[in-house]
Formats: sequence, structure tokens, C-alpha cells
Amino acid sequence: MLGEAAVWRPDKPTPTAEQVMADPRYAMYLAGWPRQGDYGLVAEQDRPVGAAWYRTYTEANHGYGFVAEDVPELSIAVIASRRHEGIGRRLLVDLIEASVAQGFRALSLSVAENNPARRLYESTGFVLVDKHGHSCTMVRPNGRSAHATASILHWGEIRELGVGSAEQLVALFAAVLPESPTAQAEGVGEADAFLRDPSSFVLGAYTGDTPVGLAWGLQMRSPSGRLTTYVHELEVHEHWRRQGVGSALIQEAMTVARRQGSTKFWLSTGGQNEAAQALYESLGGDRKPLGDVNYWWNLD
Repeated sequence: MLGEAAVWRPDKPTPTAEQVMADPRYAMYLAGWPRQGDYGLVAEQDRPVGAAWYRTYTEANHGYGFVAEDVPELSIAVIASRRHEGIGRRLLVDLIEASVAQGFRALSLSVAENNPARRLYESTGFVLVDKHGHSCTMVRPNGRSAHATASILHWGEIRELGVGSAEQLVALFAAVLPESPTAQAEGVGEADAFLRDPSSFVLGAYTGDTPVGLAWGLQMRSPSGRLTTYVHELEVHEHWRRQGVGSALIQEAMTVARRQGSTKFWLSTGGQNEAAQALYESLGGDRKPLGDVNYWWNLD
């Protein structure tokens, strides 16, 4: 299975176990198995058809998806003839659950930029944190809070702005959406009122103290009592797009929504905004053909 993971293209021959274990670049992923903390799963149907596993590494000796010594890097493979049947997703979800049970704060992985599996990883909560050539390093924090994400995301962190942060809110909009009414408002009275409204929220993405993205929205209550969170605006500075910032903002917005008791989550984007549509679909959004392109998520 390590050979399937190492050479994922169906038009390339899969190396034998002996060939893979003879290559130090790949042997580290299984050599000496099992070590302390190693965990793996095998999918079988008469014979092995897929496998997924993770292990931790050190700063001195690590794999392509390494981010920290206490964050395991996962590997996953499904034989070419059994792909697109949900086997990889089941293995991945079970592996995530195992990492949570073992107390790991996150999982990491490395995937080629054009590997279709990247969509699977994004749909289960992995976000891009680094890129080397065509190789993408992705991380899924097991604690979906801004604090947990901030310690792993290489570009920065997500912060939720609360009461008393009106000046920071205006500065956030001025940096990311300088033409917006919020950025051009005189004083911070309206920003302060927004932050005091318990049904509203605003998130900022920062690298250091520099704002690079934002998301804000509202929680709505239906006559039946159901709570729904709506993201009204998501924006990432043009120099920071395609680096996982938008994905991290949406995932943190979902965390806020769940904390506030929402069971539905939705947003809307223009029918021609293919980049945004790809992002929302990669996060598992259910597209609704109502006017513009709407995406809904069940949070329960």
C-alpha cells in the first residue's frame, strides 16, 4: 500500500514493497512498524484494497508533510481499481477519529497539487499550510478553535473579534475591504454596536498583526426555533488567496455557529465565481440552485 501512496497516478506502475522499502524517502513511513504512537487501518474485501496510517517524526528525520513533532503525518492509499468507491473517505474519517481518541492535537499530510485526493482532504477539514513546488502540506486541527489552528497554520491565525474590539474591526475591514462602508465609516460606533449584537460575529485572518482575510455573518432563528448561521461576507486579500485562508475562515465560522447552537449554515456566491464554488464544494457544502449559488451545511 505504501507503493500505491507513493505513486498515485494510474498511468504509472506501482512499485513493489521491496522497491519502496529500499528507498529512504518512503521507507521512513513504515520502517520499524509499529513504533510508539503508530496507528493504522486496512480495508479488505477478500484481499487488502486500501490502507491508512499515521506516525510522528522528529525535526531531524521526517516526511514530506511534517509540521511538528507532536502532530502525526498520515499516509493513505487505495488500489487503483477500487478508487472512487468511498473507501478512502471511510479510512480517512476513521483515522481522524483515532487521532482524536489518542489525544493528538492535529493530523498533517502531503499531497501533490493536482492529486484528486486533495478534495477529499479539504472536505474532511484539512487546510493548506505550506507549499513546496507542486507539493502541498495540509493540516487538520482536531480542536477546531482559532487557538488550535493558530499554532499550526504557517501563514498566521484566525481571531474572533468580540465586544471591545471595534477599532480592530474597522482596521480589519480597512486592510481587506478598503472600499467598504465599514472601512470608510467615521468613528467606531456602528462597529461597536455590531459586536454587541449577540446574533452577529466577525472573524479576522492575520499573519502576525497584519489582516489578510475576514468573514462575518449572523445567526437567525426560525419560527420553529431552529437556529441557522449565515455568512454574509468572506474576503481574502488578493496576495493571500489559495493558501488556505478562506478555508480556515469558513471552518472557524462553522465552529462559532455550532457553539451558538446553529444546526444549519449557509452562504451565497455569484454564479461566475468558480474559485469560491470550488472552495465551498471542497468543504462539503450542498449546492442549492436558488438565484445565485447557495451552499448549505448540516451542523448536527
